[in-house]
Amino acid sequence: MQVLNHVISKRTRRKIVEILAATRSMRGLAEEIGVSPAAIHKYITGKTHPSDEVVKKMIELADYEETRKIAEAILDDLSTALDEFILWALEKDVLTNRDLDRLEASINKARLVLRGRGRLKLLV
Repeated sequence: MQVLNHVISKRTRRKIVEILAATRSMRGLAEEIGVSPAAIHKYITGKTHPSDEVVKKMIELADYEETRKIAEAILDDLSTALDEFILWALEKDVLTNRDLDRLEASINKARLVLRGRGRLKLLV
């Protein structure tokens, strides 16, 4: 997860804090992830954002329902970034069939994993 932490936007980092803060006190959340309650307040208000290490701790701390919400927020973030990248690459005329094959291969990997778990319906 360490590599993924680095590409999560500031907006999504704040959303992850909000997801966890919805079921915990600010003080409790702060203690669980090793930051001050003031830091939690700054994350929520957007004055600063959690580091990669703090994001990692929050993701590890999340229960199943929180993890589902976090996954949705991260997917929204990545999908938006990918859409913006594709539009930019098309405008600059630098997107190739090989690039599209790489993107398709990533999606196909996820489909295979879900198919193996009987959860393909989540992607449809």
